[in-house]
Amino acid sequence: MPEENTAVAEPYSAPGHKKTDSAPLVLTLLDDLMLSVRVQATIDALGYRFQSADDLVGLASVLEDACPAAVVLNLTAGLLPLPEVLARLRSLPGGMPPVIAFFPHVLADLGRAARDAGCTLVVPRSRFMAEMPDLLRRAIRRQVPVVRSDARSDG
Repeated sequence: MPEENTAVAEPYSAPGHKKTDSAPLVLTLLDDLMLSVRVQATIDALGYRFQSADDLVGLASVLEDACPAAVVLNLTAGLLPLPEVLARLRSLPGGMPPVIAFFPHVLADLGRAARDAGCTLVVPRSRFMAEMPDLLRRAIRRQVPVVRSDARSDG
C-alpha cells in the first residue's frame, strides 16, 4: 500500500513577493462570488493582502483597522452608495487610496458617473479582468493616472 502524503502545501506567493502583515492591503467591494474568488486569488498571487466589505458597516469596520493601499470596486454591486464610499475613503489619514472601478461596457454612463465622482481608474470589466495584475501593481505604487472611463464594447 503506498504511503499517503500528509504534507500541507504552503500558500502560493508570487516570485519575489512574500506576503506579510505589512504587505499592501487591497480592499475589495464586490458582490459576485466567482468574481471575488478571481480577484482575491490575483491579489494573493501578487503578494498583497485583501479584505472585502459588503456594506457601509463592513466598510467602516475595515477602515477602522487598516488603511488600504488600493480599492477594487464593482460599480454594479449596488451594495454600497458610491458617494458615501468615496467620502469615507477621502477621510482616511493618508487621503483616498487609488480606486479601480469597473463596469459592464453596456453601462458606460455608470463608468462616466464613477469617473466624475472621483474614482482613480474606471474601466470596463473585460479590461479590468484582462489587465488586473498590472492595474493592481500600478495602483499599489500609486502610478495609476486618472483616466476617462473607457466605454469601448469589449466588456
